[in-house]
Amino acid sequence: MNAFLILVIPSYLSEPKRHHRADTELGIHEELAAGCFLTGHPQVSEPIGNAMLGFGEERVFLFGSGAMPLGSVSYGSIVGVSVEGHAAVLARFSEERMMRLGHHVLAFRARETADGSYVVVEWLDDKGERHDGIFCLEGLAADARARALRDAILHHTALHRRAVAGPVHESFRTMLGEFETRKCGHCDKIHRHAAETGHRSVA
Repeated sequence: MNAFLILVIPSYLSEPKRHHRADTELGIHEELAAGCFLTGHPQVSEPIGNAMLGFGEERVFLFGSGAMPLGSVSYGSIVGVSVEGHAAVLARFSEERMMRLGHHVLAFRARETADGSYVVVEWLDDKGERHDGIFCLEGLAADARARALRDAILHHTALHRRAVAGPVHESFRTMLGEFETRKCGHCDKIHRHAAETGHRSVA
C-alpha cells in the first residue's frame, strides 16, 4: 500500500484575521499585520504579540486578538513614521519603560537584528504630549515588511489629508510631502503633492 503525505496548511497563514464587527462599527476598510506592538499607547499596558492595524476614515486602530480595538490614533495627530534598527529603538527606552515589556524584555535586550525591523509611529495626544508607538517585525523579510507597514500608515494619512484638507504638523510636513510625490509602495500610485492640497501646517 502506498503512503501519501498530506500537508495541512492552516488558513491563518494565508489570510490575516478580520475584525468584522469593528469593520462595521468603526468603518475600517483595511487591516494589516503589524508584528509585535511593544509600547507607546497609554491605553495599552503590555506588549501585543500579534498586533493588527485597522485603517478607518479618520483613525488607525490597534488590535490584539479581540474583536474590538485596544487603542487608536487619529491621522491628524501623527507627527512622524519611521523604520529604525535595534540600536536606535533601544535609545528610546528608559529602564522604567523597559520593565513594562514584561516577559518580552529579555528577548528585546538580547535582540540582534538587521536594521529596519522596527516601525515607530510618533503622535500627539489631546494634551499635546508626544508618544512613540513601537512595532517590532521579525523573521522572513522583516525589513521589507516594516517598510510596507510604514508606507501603509503614510498612505492612509495622505488619503485622509486629501479628503479633509487637514493640517499637518510642521515636523511631519516634509516627510509626508516627500511620500506624496513618490510612487506609493502601498497602492503603487502617486499621491497628490502636498502643495496641491491647500493645507496649512500647525506647530
